[in-house]
Amino acid sequence: MALRPCSFGFHRFHGKAGTVYPAILRHDDALRWKFWTCPDHALVVDEALTPYEIGDDSLPIKPTSDANTCLTCGGSTQRDNSDAVYVTTYFQGQDRRDFFASIHRNCGRPGFLPE
Repeated sequence: MALRPCSFGFHRFHGKAGTVYPAILRHDDALRWKFWTCPDHALVVDEALTPYEIGDDSLPIKPTSDANTCLTCGGSTQRDNSDAVYVTTYFQGQDRRDFFASIHRNCGRPGFLPE
């Protein structure tokens, strides 16, 4: 049994928790947090983020790169109406994975990034 409940619905589960570290950056400000997922919700998060994965050969990456699709609504983003979203995940059986996307300031967080 995990020591912490899953951040999606706060249910308890058996097995190792996945860990997700998102950060939303606007200019010099950063909102960072950490949440835990059960194995089932780790698959949901992984599937949603996979199109935004950055590999070692993509670094350094800047908010003005080609990741100009809103993580929440899928619309096109511009530098003046969006924030940068960086996410690092550690899921059971996987190495560290890093993701980068943009998010419209008026869209709010996507459902797979709980408060």
